[in-house]
Amino acid sequence: ASTGNLVWSDSKGQPVMQGGQPLEWKNFLGSSFRVRITDLKLPLAGCSCFGTADLPSLLFAVETQREPFPCIKAKCIEIGCFPMEWFYKPLFDVELLRALLVQNLAVEWFSVEDELHLQISFQLPKMSSILRSVLKSLATGLVTVIFGPAAE
Repeated sequence: ASTGNLVWSDSKGQPVMQGGQPLEWKNFLGSSFRVRITDLKLPLAGCSCFGTADLPSLLFAVETQREPFPCIKAKCIEIGCFPMEWFYKPLFDVELLRALLVQNLAVEWFSVEDELHLQISFQLPKMSSILRSVLKSLATGLVTVIFGPAAE
């Protein structure tokens, strides 16, 4: 809202109106709600040709509490498709990555006295055999160059 307060919105992101004014959310701590994040961009530092990379949309279930200390917990419950999945799908299982993130991605912020704590947890799948073999051949080539016989 123009006041800077949180307001309720409908499924299209439009504020819910009551008496011609946006309906404000008065009790943030001690409530549960869902947050959908769309149009995420990841800046690609050092690569000016790309600028940013698109990230998938995310849906979080958020719970807040006031006691024993203020705490906000966000658990991922849905992840959209990653951009260019077709490109890196042979390297690792993208569906497994999404499933692991949905099952294990969680963020927790809490405050204890004058300290603010942030805890992020997630799990990633093992690299595929193709990626492992590529890394192994690169490492073998590097070892051969460094420790192999001198070139004449």
